[in-house]
Order: sequence, then structure tokens, then C-alpha cells
Amino acid sequence: MLVFACAVAGAALALVAGWAWVTVSDPPSAELTAQGGIFVGEAEYDQQVGVTLWFIVVTLLFGVISGLAVAWRGYRHGLVVVLAILAMSIGGSLLTARFGIDLFSADPRAQLETAKPGDLITSEVNIGTKIAYLGWPIGGMIGAMAGVSGWPKREMRPSMPPLSSNLGPQSSSSGATS
Repeated sequence: MLVFACAVAGAALALVAGWAWVTVSDPPSAELTAQGGIFVGEAEYDQQVGVTLWFIVVTLLFGVISGLAVAWRGYRHGLVVVLAILAMSIGGSLLTARFGIDLFSADPRAQLETAKPGDLITSEVNIGTKIAYLGWPIGGMIGAMAGVSGWPKREMRPSMPPLSSNLGPQSSSSGATS
């Protein structure tokens, strides 16, 4: 149940993370030429790399915070907490990309329909490498480690009973017969 709840929470958080990613990233823009083309130069390619880096930063932050929250509150569930954080993180990372690209990104085709030569066309956001999808899971595990460190410590119990109980029945006589 905890794993399912965390997966649903990851999907809900991914909507906010997708919006945050598109908001803080600066997707490249290029001027529409008189021939109807768009010139993309080195600066625009650098901006595209920045979009991917912002994805890593945003998902890493969401991972740390959500992993910390689940681990801190889920101490009664033990190892299941780690599985729940992984489910939340993997789903959250994938959905953040989908929501960011599909819902919040600029639509170059729609811009081209109404643009005149000299107008700036903003490209859509996208992720340049699959490694970027590891931001949320890595952050989630960092948050989990921090949360687990705050779990209540169990009192260590001795593995052997006290010596007095291992001696068996005791007699107060020293072997004298009566």
C-alpha cells in the first residue's frame, strides 16, 4: 500500500516538477529568417544543454525532499520504504519529463503558423541524455538516507540471558549429607 501511495504521490509531484523545470530552464530561441528557416547556432545548443541540466537539478531537489519525507515518516515499514521511494522517484522522473514537454513546453509549430520573418521562435524543452532521468532516484536515495538516519534507534538487547539464569538449580548445601 505504501509503494502504491508513493507512486501516486510521485505522479502528482511530477506535475509540479514539470512546471518548475520548464519555468526555470531557458529553452533556446532563434529568429525566423525571410526564407522561413530558423538558424540555430552554438549559443542555442548551449542553452539546450542547460535545459537538460535544469531537469537534473529540479528532479534531484524533488527527489531529496520527497525521499526525506517518506523515509522520515515511514520508519515503521522498514525496507518497504526504499521500494516506495524508488517507485515514486522513477515514476516521478519519467512523468516530469512527459508533463514538462507535453503540457508546459513551447510549441514551435504553433509559433511558426503566426510568425513573420524576424520573430523569435522558442524551441520546446527536451532532455538530451537518458542519464538525466536518474536525478530524482538519486535524490530520493539521498533523502532516504537522511530520513533513515533520524529513525528511532532500537535498544540493543543481550543475545544471551543473564548468567544467573544459566546456572540451573542452586543448593545452599555444600555437599554435606544429613
